[in-house]
Amino acid sequence: MLIDLQGQIERITYTNEENGFTIAKVKVYGHSDLVTVVGNLLAPRPGEVIKMRGEWANHPKYGKQFKATHCKFLVPASVYGIEKYLGSGLIKGIGPIIAKRIVNEFGEQTLDIIENDIEKLAQVEGIGKKRIQMIKKAWAEQKEIREVMLFLQTHGVSSGYATKIFKHYGNRSVEILKDNLYILHQLADDGHIYYPYEKLIEKCQEILQIVQEVTITFDGMDVVYDYTDMDEIVLAYAVSVHKSQGSEYPAVVIPILTQHYVLLQRNLIYTGVTRGRKLVVMVGTRKALAIGVKNKKTQNRYTYLKRRLNLQLSGNCFVN
Repeated sequence: MLIDLQGQIERITYTNEENGFTIAKVKVYGHSDLVTVVGNLLAPRPGEVIKMRGEWANHPKYGKQFKATHCKFLVPASVYGIEKYLGSGLIKGIGPIIAKRIVNEFGEQTLDIIENDIEKLAQVEGIGKKRIQMIKKAWAEQKEIREVMLFLQTHGVSSGYATKIFKHYGNRSVEILKDNLYILHQLADDGHIYYPYEKLIEKCQEILQIVQEVTITFDGMDVVYDYTDMDEIVLAYAVSVHKSQGSEYPAVVIPILTQHYVLLQRNLIYTGVTRGRKLVVMVGTRKALAIGVKNKKTQNRYTYLKRRLNLQLSGNCFVN
């Protein structure tokens, strides 16, 4: 049974920018602990108030979660929420420190000032004309995204489909959907009193030119995904720990097996884990992980480099 919840986003645990799939911790009214919310939420930000419709589910590993099928974002009303909202990276040109200064200056009127009288931001230390223009542009872009999502969800489009439509058509989503709403009139003219949901979706996908399935070749085998399961598909790369040094990735999967005994070293495990920016998954055995964590020995490599450098350098310089 679908139920309604409302709360404020405290933090984003994971989000996929391609399809909008998000895991968020939400402070829900009437719940003492933070609620884990999963679903397709386009560009969610800490501090936002979110109205959700969905159902409770029990994940075998992560426990109780709320699976949101529909959602609507509201701007925060409290000073705490506004500061968290602006400091989340939502608006280019505003970080946590600048957000705190703005909220200290304008309090609960902060968002109204940004919307209707943005030039007043010049009163805040560290904000000049160039930064104001940057903030103005970023604010307008975010507002446009929210308006498109609101239109789609107001017309009964679920969060998942709304995210996919917006990703495909961008700011033209509303225009394209309005131009193609004639399909409903056509079905009524054909004598249909109602139309099955699945067939209606198929017709809409046909008009919107949305691919309904995709075939992926995996390990020499073709795997066909239905369009509704596209959330499961994310582009990934296999790279060695050594090669990944100095880089970061949104999610990292590290195989740790006793078959790779030579590579079970503490420094390699540390390097691999610290490559993940948002999510790290270790696949293997506890035994292999324990061996790697305890193994802090590093082997010396004999390259004869010191001797060769000394031979190349003049007598005035010697490598120790």
